[in-house]
Amino acid sequence: MTELRERLRRLPKAPVEGWISLAGILVLTLALAWSLDDAAWVLGRDHFTDFLALTVGWGVAIGFIGAKVGWGRWPTYLVGALLAALIVPLYVGDVLVPEANWFVQYQATATSMVEAWRDLALRNQAVTLEYGHFLLTLGLFTWATALYASYTTFGHRRPLNAIVLVGIVLVANMGFTYRNQLTLLVLFSLAALFLLIRYHAFDEESEWLRRRIGDPSAVSALYLRGGSVFIAVAVVGSLFLTNTASSSPLAGAVRGVGDQLIVLGRDFQRFLPTGGANRPLGVQFGNTAQISGQWTTAQSEAFSVEFASPEDDHLYWRAAVYDTFGQTAWSQTVAAGYDVAAGAEVLSESADKVADAGRRAITFRVTPTDFRGSSILSPQSPSKIDTQVRVSYVGDAKFIASVDRSGGDPYKVTALVRERGDDTAGALTINRLRAAGTAYPAAIRKHYLTVPEGAIPPGGDAEKLLEDILAEVDDPSNPYDVASTMVDYLQSSDNFQYDADVRDLACEGLSTVECFARFKHGYCQHYATTMAILLRAHGIPTRLVAGFLPGLRENRLSETVPVSAAHAWVDVYFPGYGWVQFDPTGGGIARAEPLPTGEPVQ
Repeated sequence: MTELRERLRRLPKAPVEGWISLAGILVLTLALAWSLDDAAWVLGRDHFTDFLALTVGWGVAIGFIGAKVGWGRWPTYLVGALLAALIVPLYVGDVLVPEANWFVQYQATATSMVEAWRDLALRNQAVTLEYGHFLLTLGLFTWATALYASYTTFGHRRPLNAIVLVGIVLVANMGFTYRNQLTLLVLFSLAALFLLIRYHAFDEESEWLRRRIGDPSAVSALYLRGGSVFIAVAVVGSLFLTNTASSSPLAGAVRGVGDQLIVLGRDFQRFLPTGGANRPLGVQFGNTAQISGQWTTAQSEAFSVEFASPEDDHLYWRAAVYDTFGQTAWSQTVAAGYDVAAGAEVLSESADKVADAGRRAITFRVTPTDFRGSSILSPQSPSKIDTQVRVSYVGDAKFIASVDRSGGDPYKVTALVRERGDDTAGALTINRLRAAGTAYPAAIRKHYLTVPEGAIPPGGDAEKLLEDILAEVDDPSNPYDVASTMVDYLQSSDNFQYDADVRDLACEGLSTVECFARFKHGYCQHYATTMAILLRAHGIPTRLVAGFLPGLRENRLSETVPVSAAHAWVDVYFPGYGWVQFDPTGGGIARAEPLPTGEPVQ
């Protein structure tokens, strides 16, 4: 310690590179911290990540001190890592339990980390309600980035390395958020250019001193004045081009990258924070359907459909089916899958195979545009597809989870669609469903009646919601009466409000069902999830379905479906009829056509 104090005492009053260099590194890393903070990655709460500005400050300071004291690279990184392990958990704890003492904050951070690990690794949940681990990761990441940038600048005299690293992370973050962060990019660019010019001037000063050529301060002043003029012109010119240019010279080079990112993001979705102002990579129907704080979709065309014969029904386009709920996400507990050759029966091995009675066959061709995922889109039950597909299923009975293909080419499907009315045996009417009873197969009960602990907390708002709905049902023992009443109740604007952005709701630690029941605002996933779990709690088998709403029918032979039609709804199981579609989403979003009442069933 005495040696360290002596070294600090001998340090010059200003770094030889100039204070402008230290200010440049600090501004560089602050731009990154502010960009991450503005994106509100964790639950859409930007105030959760306000501490990131402090972590980069620590990182810059330690890197600077380590370089000037002469610790060397690895000792400096070790000191930085030890301090980060002590300090960042306190910042996270201050977010989790504000106003608590430091020991309680440490405990809160540790508990959040352990519970997140248990949820994802041991309990195998689709997602976790914990979020402290996201904050800790962001804090350590920004600290480490700032530490590296500072040391490589002042220890190795390589400011370009720092600029490249911070710049890549900054631009990547900006690419994933729809917030306008042009100001931060300009700030970063200014700091980077001044830093490079200052170091170039410093190198020239050193060369003049070595060769004893005149006054070194003269060349420094010259470089700084000329560099400042260059920076001003470059920034003004860049801003002008940003606001006026309209060409896309790199469009061809990056075409198709989005599809790969969607697949990659789908695999890692359960480990990523949700609810921020992050730009969605695209519509995706993977093994996990995570429910975030915002439903963001584009207005571009997702796909188009051409029917082989005139079609009058407005059809929902299903892509995936989910059986397991995990507080804030649905997942497919896929057991395995089987391959189906082109033109063969798709559901021949599945428990979801349907009889022809009460159904009609329709044939159509799907042409993907912006939606180029692997999911086969089909109304209700696909029968034959003109390309080889992979059917993923749930359980020994092989209930369908998804049907996927490889590539993004158009494909033709023949599907079996429900008839409605009394004219056909097996067709749907209200009275037939009311008489279906509750003799559910054991496999149905096993997979589609599970309600996870915490989804409907005892004495909570979700439990009260179910009681209120059942109070309005004429016969609470009849599954159809309960399901249809629940649809009407949820769709009523007197009870719930459709809202595509619910990031401002304080739902931390709550299941989607409890959050929706408490605040009464949400979008399709909130409506469908609430209905599915409440029906399960009442003993009625239900599953969540994801896909697209009916599109714009240009004529009876074709329609186009926009990305904004991405949607979620529910299937309810009725003995003798199988899965029947219900759409509880309010706000005028649902497009389900009503069933006829039909003749009374004895």
